[in-house]
Amino acid sequence: MAEEPQSKIASIEFDGLSAPVVRAPVPDLYFQIDPPDAAPTIHASLDATNEQIIALVDQNLPLVRELREDMLKRYRHTSSTTCRYRTGDIAYVLGRPFFLRVYGASQRGQMRHAARGRASAGTRFYPAVSMVELYVMQPGNFDQGRQAFLSWARPILINNVPVLAQHALADSGLDFDLPQRVMMRPGMNEMLHVDPAARTLWVSDELVGFPPGCIVYAFMRMATAGLDEAVRQRLLEKACPDWRESGALLRDRDCVYRRQ
Repeated sequence: MAEEPQSKIASIEFDGLSAPVVRAPVPDLYFQIDPPDAAPTIHASLDATNEQIIALVDQNLPLVRELREDMLKRYRHTSSTTCRYRTGDIAYVLGRPFFLRVYGASQRGQMRHAARGRASAGTRFYPAVSMVELYVMQPGNFDQGRQAFLSWARPILINNVPVLAQHALADSGLDFDLPQRVMMRPGMNEMLHVDPAARTLWVSDELVGFPPGCIVYAFMRMATAGLDEAVRQRLLEKACPDWRESGALLRDRDCVYRRQ
């Protein structure tokens, strides 16, 4: 007789908390800690096994406890969700929230948790717990913290923009000459801009925090400029079914993705 298939874990209990397991068709497995109450969520691929999810918790629970403590401490002083690039803040990259810990540059290598992160100049990324450590000369300095964060986040956006744009063109059937070169520029009036002479797609750093749907929306609006509005909407619908919501997010000057 065939064995019953193992039921998939829907949540993990620890410290009196219930962390829901959210599954999506992406090859990821990680913790996410959301403000203001430091609620933990586990994000997993559709085929992640119960054993893999339990191992994620077992390996990272001490660090998750530390991060929850940091966030709860941060929100004891203020209810503002604006990111000031201080320990306990959340900053977004392509819609995913990342927990920030900020240290003086001289403290690098002296952290109390196991160093399982991916290091680069001024930052260290811990994918299993969605955390980024920032190393700056003056902890608490907004500009230094933001620059350290963007030094890590910019390449992620730059690498994803052409992939999202190519998918949008394929889904919509739009004929558009997409430059292979992608560069980022701060303070652009347009979110995306093509320079045909330089064969460059310029991207505003304001897009760093926004979800992929918003990137697709911004690209399609740029790529369909000059077309009849009804035609633009049909193409948008094909490339970005939630284009109305994505457009509203981009126009919202106070949305969470702009508070960083």
